[in-house]
Amino acid sequence: MVEKKGSLPSLWAHLTLVMLISFTGCETRKTRPKIEIFGTVTIDGQPLDEGSIHFSSPKTGETTYSNIDTEGNYSVSFEAADIGEAYEVAIGPTIANQNDVPASQLVALPKMSIKIPKRYSMRHTSGLTTMIEHAGRNQFDCTLKTP
Repeated sequence: MVEKKGSLPSLWAHLTLVMLISFTGCETRKTRPKIEIFGTVTIDGQPLDEGSIHFSSPKTGETTYSNIDTEGNYSVSFEAADIGEAYEVAIGPTIANQNDVPASQLVALPKMSIKIPKRYSMRHTSGLTTMIEHAGRNQFDCTLKTP
């Protein structure tokens, strides 16, 4: 008899715990909406007409990138982003989309005609960040300077 009495509160405790975990999981999905980051990359006041821009969440480690077009424009998206968080940014060479290509057929990209200072190539050294303010579209114009 004592075992039956002890197991009812234990059952309620387990059910309550399961419900709390379920609700917490739902709430997490609501607070990480889809976003787009778009803008222009310039170097010394001129549009960067080649290269790529990379965004990383220091909180989750998620990253995404976009090649930069000939007018310096780019657009990237995160399916689930952290609103109110600063994302780290890096600038690198153009990235070729060569998925499912045999190694013997990979095409090497020509070197960039514009020399980007090395510090911009790593998110930890670039000094570039953007705050994600809201769901949807967020603008970030990136200004690079040569020494």
